[in-house]
Parts: sequence; structure tokens; C-alpha cells
Amino acid sequence: MKEPGCLPACYRYLSRPAVLAVAGVLTVGLMLVFQWLDRAGRPVGTPDITALQLAFNREEFVAILQQWGAEGRRFFRISLFVDYVFAPVYAVFFGGLFAWLSGPAADEEPHWLQLALFSCPFGAALCDYVENSLHLWLIRDLDQVAAGGVLVASIAASIKDLLLLAVILGCLAALASRVIRRLTGRA
Repeated sequence: MKEPGCLPACYRYLSRPAVLAVAGVLTVGLMLVFQWLDRAGRPVGTPDITALQLAFNREEFVAILQQWGAEGRRFFRISLFVDYVFAPVYAVFFGGLFAWLSGPAADEEPHWLQLALFSCPFGAALCDYVENSLHLWLIRDLDQVAAGGVLVASIAASIKDLLLLAVILGCLAALASRVIRRLTGRA
């Protein structure tokens, strides 16, 4: 019998309820930390972090940072370091949630599409690391912000968002499939 590869083994491990519970609690907890950092650091009525992430050009990026002021930029820098911890946590949570919702029977290997969707949040986390690293480099001196760096950071943020959207839609589709199977007696 063929040994399962690393990806199917991770798929099965991360779908365990205990792993999901810990990753879920950490995900929610870190999201609350982000909310606090945003409210404490960003002046009311100014563009949020998402607007900065998707600025795509130097002028808009610098204008948002200037609106935030020195204190807002300090809190943003802190949030970037928190995001380095958050990225693998949300990857484990969303990957595990998808694996749990869509998991094949214990004696079956996951389908390639299941493995692809399971991998999406990990790809998103890598994009998040690229984006965060570029943001740390870009915000050190507003007079020296590189337009190319802003563009690449915004592209990384967009890919991250698309990968997370894909796995969330996959979770919803897997949940709908489970419900339909149960309602029709094919569970």
C-alpha cells in the first residue's frame, strides 16, 4: 500500500477537532488584538489598513500614512509584527476547517482539488509575509517610499485576499454539501 504524502498527512492532522479548536481560539484572539490596535492607533475617519494594503501606488500609500500620523504608524508597525504570528495561525485554522468540512472517508485519500483548496491559506500566509516585510521596509522613511515596493506589497495583499476567499468559499461549499447529504439521507 502506498504511503500518503506530506500534504495529505497534514490535511488529516489539521482537521482534528483539538487542532481546530486551538487555532480557532488563537485566530479570534489575534483578530481582537488587530481591532484594538486599529482603534487605538488610527485616527477616526482615516483610511483603514485594508486601504493601505491595497494602495497600489506610492502617492496613495504615503497619503494614508501621513493621515495616520506618527502614532498611527507606530501602531501599524506593531500590527505588522502581530501579523507575522497571525499568518500561520489563520493558515492552520482555515486549512484545518476546510479539511474537516470536506474530508474524505478515513480510508480515502483527499482529492487534488481538496488539497489545492487546503493549501490556499498557507499560500496566503506566505503572501502576508511578503506584504508585511515590504511594509516594514516602506514605512521606515516616508520620503524614500519606493513605488515598486508599494505595488508588489499591494499585489501580494490582493493574492492573499483571493487565496483566503477561495478557501472560505470552499468551506461554505463543503458545509453546504454536508447539509444536503444529511437532509437527503446520503450522509
